[in-house]
Amino acid sequence: LWKTPRSALALILSVEALGVTWLTVENVFERVDFADFGRFMLLLFVALLYAEGARRVEYLRRYIADVTFANVSSLWTMTAALVLPAGLAAAFAVLFLGCSTVRVVRSRTGTPFRAIYVASTDVLATLVVANVLGFFGATDGNLANGPLPALGVLVGMLTYYVVQQSLVASAIYLTTRPVALRDTVLSRSEQVIELATLTMAVLFSIAVVHAPYLSPLVLILVLVLRRSALVQE
Repeated sequence: LWKTPRSALALILSVEALGVTWLTVENVFERVDFADFGRFMLLLFVALLYAEGARRVEYLRRYIADVTFANVSSLWTMTAALVLPAGLAAAFAVLFLGCSTVRVVRSRTGTPFRAIYVASTDVLATLVVANVLGFFGATDGNLANGPLPALGVLVGMLTYYVVQQSLVASAIYLTTRPVALRDTVLSRSEQVIELATLTMAVLFSIAVVHAPYLSPLVLILVLVLRRSALVQE
């Protein structure tokens, strides 16, 4: 970590400090109710089940084909931003991404401080999107109750993508100084998968709000897609 260029290190520490501060402030002043906690527990249960199933699928595919998968953590963090208050959504992101980071450290499949930074960008994007949705009145499950909340969801999807990818690309650029900026961003196929993942988050959010007992069925769809989507990272 300390061998990282100062500009990149300043960005990394700033993003992480901002995420922690914003998360704390939101949870201190935010009001949550029983329905929010119920959605939080449901989402955490489904996300952790997915993480375990995806881990086993990925180990198998790596053994057979020596490939890895595109990261689809935004499915769960974007869903949290859509169905939970901002502070609770960020707390979910910390718990879920924290578990994923621990797996990275234990399996030695990545650099810990990089995994923590990427997780921090997801947490920050979750907080930004949750507040954007609040501006459009698309909170408390009001995802499609009129044109304004629906527009807010679309703006939220774009905001999540821009915030998270910009922070990651900026850190890559400041660390490696590539010749071309395109070397810091996702490939076209990865961008398509990321946008599809955010779209799936919207559909999953509707299920969580209006059909919570059926929402875990999304695991079948996501795991099947994960098995078939061989995207080199």
